Amino acid sequence: MEQVEAKMMEEFTHTGQGDIRLDLWAKAAVVGLVLAAPAAAIGLTAKINPIDTVDMDDWDAEVGLHVVLPSLLWYMISNVGMGKLAYYFGKDMLQESNADIKDCVRSNMTTTGVVLALVLSIVIGMLQNDLPFEVENRRAAMWYRVLLVLSIEACIKGILMSCFFLVYME
Repeated sequence: MEQVEAKMMEEFTHTGQGDIRLDLWAKAAVVGLVLAAPAAAIGLTAKINPIDTVDMDDWDAEVGLHVVLPSLLWYMISNVGMGKLAYYFGKDMLQESNADIKDCVRSNMTTTGVVLALVLSIVIGMLQNDLPFEVENRRAAMWYRVLLVLSIEACIKGILMSCFFLVYME
């Protein structure tokens, strides 16, 4: 009887996992501010230095300097950062699972693939819409389209990874 009680107490001991940790909140606030900084910079500089192009398909040095180079830099930084983040999330998920690892990975990849497919359909629909602010704010319209294209790339990459993991696990 005492062994059963000891085992139950061992199962229900406080691990501290659900505690509020102010250091994590501070890190999340800093990361949120860093991630919001490019959008804030685009919004603040939209009226100060507008991109003046006669042709809607004209790509000049100003467009490259204001949109293309920063978006490529953002793409590289986000891929490196999100790659590390996905590794830590996956590792934590596997550590916390108490069932069969194959079942956990299979259900997680299935859910991830379905959600990414739904997000992909939404993003493609957003890319097909005309923008009401395109004429008066070209830079914001270009950034909007670049970020949509990058999100399409991320969704397709995630869907393919989910499919590859599911095929591998079977």
